[in-house]
Formats: sequence, structure tokens, C-alpha cells
Amino acid sequence: MEDGLNDDMGTLVAYFQRWRLQLNIGKTVAAAYHLSTREARRELEVCVNNKRLEVQQAPKYLGVRPDRSPGLLCSGILRPSLEQKPSRNLTGKEAKMRVSTSHLQQLAIFTTLLTGGGIGTMYYLMQKKFVQSDYHRLATQKLKACPVAMERLGAPPLKIHNIHLTDRDNRIDQSTAQIKIPVTGSHTGGYLYTCSTRDLDTNRWSLKQAVLKLKEGQTIDLLNPPAAQSFDTEL
Repeated sequence: MEDGLNDDMGTLVAYFQRWRLQLNIGKTVAAAYHLSTREARRELEVCVNNKRLEVQQAPKYLGVRPDRSPGLLCSGILRPSLEQKPSRNLTGKEAKMRVSTSHLQQLAIFTTLLTGGGIGTMYYLMQKKFVQSDYHRLATQKLKACPVAMERLGAPPLKIHNIHLTDRDNRIDQSTAQIKIPVTGSHTGGYLYTCSTRDLDTNRWSLKQAVLKLKEGQTIDLLNPPAAQSFDTEL
């Protein structure tokens, strides 16, 4: 009987100790939570006070009213806000530098357009001068008068293209004109190699050489053109 009572008392004591331990743990957790909450509130109050101090000092240079600061709520809780930075007035030197930079950009654009237009105009005038020259006209007339060359090109239509100004085969001086004229027809194309000399007394040009070189490699001497049958036999 006493043994059973002792067992029951031991069980009750164990339950009581366990309950007391759980109660202490709960109190400890509650105290820690209360402490952390109190510290958090204290830090928040310090932050809010610092923010209010900044807002109170702001009207001197920002024009912000402390009672209408967009960074504080009515409850005193801080929220992020975008603060407007004071506009910095440019000094006279900085303003002149900015204006000078703008003028330089406009000048660079204008110079680029003017240079490009000048180069294009010069190229057009030089090509026009070549086409109107006697040595160019004599060479193209000789090509059109050769039926074998025209047949090989597939002309008419005959297209005479602009001269490549950077080609070393194009050399012109006061007495000699050696040019390379690109030509194409409906069948093929090639280059017309010409050489003309000028008589200094009469100031007239005479054609000394006119050779058509096709893309396939065949050459036709326009000053001594072959007959159509013999040229076909050679091919």
C-alpha cells in the first residue's frame, strides 16, 4: 500500500517538476521576446528621432516643412522616401564649358557633312570630266564600232561604268592619257585598256591603243579587230 502511494507521489512530483520546467522555459522565452521587442522599439524611436531632426534641419536648404515630411507616417513609423537633392547652380566657367562642348559637337557634325558633300561633289565632277574628255570619247567610240567586241559583250545594251580613281592603270599627264574603262554587256564584261597621246601643236588627242580584255581572259585589239569567223575559231 505504501509502495503504491510512494509510486503515485513520485509520479506527481515528476509531473510537477516537468510542469515547472516548462513554465520556466515559457517565462524565459516571454522575457526574451519582451526584451527584444523593447530593444527594437528603442532603436526604432532613436531612428525616428534622428529622422525628425534631419527633417527639422532640412528647410534651410531643401524647403521641406517638418510637419509635412513625406518620410514619416502619422503613427511615427519611418518609411523610405525619395529625398530631392538640391539643384546645384552651374558656375560661369562650367556653363561656358557646357556651351563650348555643344558648339564643338555641332561644328563636328557640320564639318563631317561638309567634307562628305565636298568629296562626293569632287568625285562626280572628276568622273564627268573623264567622260567628256577626248581620250575617253575616242576609246568608247572605237569599242562601239567593233562588232566582234560588241557581240562578245552582248551589247547593245552597253554599259560604261565610272573609272576607278585609285587604279594604278589610270595615269594622265599633259601629253599622255592611259585609262582603264570598265564595261559590261548582257553576256559578260571586261576592261577597255586605252592609251592616247596629245599633239601639243594642235591640242588634239589621238588614240594609240585600245584593247578589250574580257573576264574570261580573251583580248580583242580594237585598232586591229579580228574577223568574226576567225575569232570564233580561236575560241
